[in-house]
Amino acid sequence: MSWPTRWRLLCLLSVLVAPAWAWSGTGHLHVAMVAQKVLTESNRLQVRDLLHGDLVDFAHYEQKLHAQAAAPNSAACQFHSQTPEWKCQDGIGINGQVHCDGSESSHFSLLCALAYTFEKFAHDMLLVEFPKTDFIRMASGKVERFWTDLKANPELSGYAEMLTSPEDELRWLAIFLGDMHQPLHWLRGEHDYGRNLTVIHNGKEQSLYDFWEQELPLLFHMHNFQAAASRLKREQKLEPFNVHPSDVFAEWGRELSALACREIYGLPELAGASGAALRLNEEILQRWRALYEDLVLKAGFRLARTMRELLTHRKHAAGQQHGRGLHRPRRHAARHFAKNAVIAVPTVAALLLFFRFDFRGGVLALQKHLKT
Repeated sequence: MSWPTRWRLLCLLSVLVAPAWAWSGTGHLHVAMVAQKVLTESNRLQVRDLLHGDLVDFAHYEQKLHAQAAAPNSAACQFHSQTPEWKCQDGIGINGQVHCDGSESSHFSLLCALAYTFEKFAHDMLLVEFPKTDFIRMASGKVERFWTDLKANPELSGYAEMLTSPEDELRWLAIFLGDMHQPLHWLRGEHDYGRNLTVIHNGKEQSLYDFWEQELPLLFHMHNFQAAASRLKREQKLEPFNVHPSDVFAEWGRELSALACREIYGLPELAGASGAALRLNEEILQRWRALYEDLVLKAGFRLARTMRELLTHRKHAAGQQHGRGLHRPRRHAARHFAKNAVIAVPTVAALLLFFRFDFRGGVLALQKHLKT
């Protein structure tokens, strides 16, 4: 990582101290740093061109929003919400679907906002290669209108001043991916995303949500993720999506919402608190520290993978404009192998037959002539 980038990180850390309603700038900074570490130098430069800046430059975006917001509702896009509320035993969605049409899940709910935004910047000809399942049901015609409708919504007016270009929308896509990995962004329920649960850490009483949002990220320094991010880059490849992007996000959403139930709300000590403040002992603290570190690494890797996928869509769109038909070699490998086999088998058989007869009728006749 270059010194200018490290310097920007330090500068950001010095200003990210204001309260927030979604994962703090420190948490997003950790995620962005991991993503930049995982991306190749070439991809980092391409992402910089796409966003008009580095990922770490926009880690504080939410705090700008919330500093000028009149109500926490302005953070609606950073949380999953649905009516009726989902329960841990059933999982997110209703009857196996998340309806992003405003009837059950808000258009602007976290998972819906993520799917709408990515699809807006995706290349249609590449999307058709992936049959989309019906887990995330998107309203017809909403993809292009999503951000316009969001800015026009009185309850979400805080976004308007920060959405003046396509680059702004893509920056929010990166923020949404980070927020997915804050486990308390998934289940409102009776605890209002953990705001109605109280914990005590180092003598300080605060909501469970605030602890995960602001306190826990501050227990880590940037160097805590450097070695792990480098190892992640060596050991895992940024594979292209092999299903529809919305289904990729749906899979992550199911995984992370289940994790919130298992690792947070399912904690016996929390369930047994009966409304009283839960004092965080060393065992719980270490367990959540390990979970936070794992989530940051996972979020950073997935952010890098998603950015790389966007670059692929951009490349396809540019290729089509210049008359080049592009495709995913791996996705079509089996199809191409079968097609080549169908062509090759009769061709090779015919050639072998031809050479056999040519050898018998040509070479053997020549040998007979030479002997005479």
